[in-house]
Amino acid sequence: MGSPPGPKSRSRNCMSKIKQLPDTEIIKQEAGAWLARLDKGDLSDQEHMDLQRWMSTSEFHASYLKRLVINWDRMDVLGELADLFPLKSTEHDSTIAVRNRLAWAGAAVAAVALLVVGLSNSVTPVDVQKIELPAPVVYHTAIGDFTSVKLTDGTVMKLNTNSLVEVEFDAELRSVTLLRGEASFKVASDPSKPFVVRGGSGAAWAVGTQFNVRLLNDAVDVTVIEGRVKVMTGAGNSAPQGMIALLEDDRSHQVLLQAGESVRYNQDIELLKVHKQSDIDQKLAWQRGSLIFNGESLQDAVSEISRYTSLQLLIIDPEINDIPIGGHFKTDDIEGLLAALATNFDIRVDQVSPDQVHLYHE
Repeated sequence: MGSPPGPKSRSRNCMSKIKQLPDTEIIKQEAGAWLARLDKGDLSDQEHMDLQRWMSTSEFHASYLKRLVINWDRMDVLGELADLFPLKSTEHDSTIAVRNRLAWAGAAVAAVALLVVGLSNSVTPVDVQKIELPAPVVYHTAIGDFTSVKLTDGTVMKLNTNSLVEVEFDAELRSVTLLRGEASFKVASDPSKPFVVRGGSGAAWAVGTQFNVRLLNDAVDVTVIEGRVKVMTGAGNSAPQGMIALLEDDRSHQVLLQAGESVRYNQDIELLKVHKQSDIDQKLAWQRGSLIFNGESLQDAVSEISRYTSLQLLIIDPEINDIPIGGHFKTDDIEGLLAALATNFDIRVDQVSPDQVHLYHE
């Protein structure tokens, strides 16, 4: 049996001119077909020979198949979420089964490695470890700052105060890791390349939608503004890209959010809320340089205000912790905000040092 066939040619226009896919695209589809054959079980002797011949054709042939094998769980996830993330149809789709996850991936990596070792005695050696992956691009903001960035795929990313992200796009996945702070995404639609934002022990998967992700002290908050987002837990930021474990039958580890909904997670999905538009506006007020309080306690308000200033704000009198705070404030005017607390809520505000403010009962 020979190498898997390339895709059928497609008509370019009404004059029936034929447009061939680029060689790299053909190789990728052939690699996908070989991956499906490996998934079915042991190859015959003839298939082993055909695979060795195919992998020895170029370094790209071998390295791309190795990359597919390593990221097989990512393909598994996409298959399971086909209703949310429609995949491009190819003649090999029906043969690429999504099963056997990480255990299979480890065995297949070893099988491919052995094939390459076998090639070294008869053909030009191929180094399957030499896989070129894009380096992450890092974006960050200082305390009190805000920025908006248009990513290479057209997605608009907004970073709140004191935030840090790594962005890494490749041929199959658009990946962002939120390492600190808060970020909002208006995702450019591309059903073939899911947009994944990792934070804490989980991730949010989308295609073309708008959502907000915030790292809290011991959890992650995800709020959907438009479209749908799949939130999953069970993998830390240290896990290899794409190797996010899904517990298929455990609903505490995954949830599908609609517009207007938010979820908080740690190792499990802890809290699901449905919001009014005013709640969403309050959550996203930072994008307009504002803070909105609607009866939050002084203790919670001070915690939020502290994100936007290097001043240390300390409530000295515990009896004022629960005073309800309301109003609209500017994030770049902390002095005015503290003055408003003093004037409107009978709170004494003393700056006892250049970097510390004490709050007392008036």
